[in-house]
Amino acid sequence: MKTSFFFFFVIFVFSPAAFGAESPFDVKFNKLLLNIQKHKSFEIKFKQEFYSALRHKTTLSEGRLSIAVPQRFRFEIFNPRREIYINNGNDFWKYIPELNHAQHLRSSVLEMNYITLLTNPENIRKKFHVSAWTSDEVASLSKVPTSIVQSDNPPSKLPTDFLPLKLLPKEDNMQKVLYAIFNAKTGTVEEFRI
Repeated sequence: MKTSFFFFFVIFVFSPAAFGAESPFDVKFNKLLLNIQKHKSFEIKFKQEFYSALRHKTTLSEGRLSIAVPQRFRFEIFNPRREIYINNGNDFWKYIPELNHAQHLRSSVLEMNYITLLTNPENIRKKFHVSAWTSDEVASLSKVPTSIVQSDNPPSKLPTDFLPLKLLPKEDNMQKVLYAIFNAKTGTVEEFRI
């Protein structure tokens, strides 16, 4: 009588994630969140560049953004036409002085969703799919000439404390992608691209 023995070998592959270790991106991102939360209010001046594929036109504007945590902001465009967006945490208003027109909007208007990064940083992962912004993950904008607007590629060289993020809004159609560069050490935003 022949007896056969079968041996089963189970190979376990251990990864740092299995033990709760964070990736270098997650470590830097969590540090960034802690440093963003230190800022209870601030004000910045900004310049914007919009490209319209329909009109093949680039529009430049500038303005000021004032933030008060949580969820309060005043976003004011000075030119080419003055527009003011105000959110007090409950109500959201758009006012165009030139037209003497005020409009009450939903407090979660998706066009201004990126401001939640600054007014309520704890909710970033609730509102956005967050990943590292690398050239490999860039969505192609083949119809937009890169000579007109900046491409979706991240800057080639960034200081080590800078964290480039790619954010996809969870509630929006996936046509809008937000790219942001934060200084993880100070918790300040350096650049936004939508």
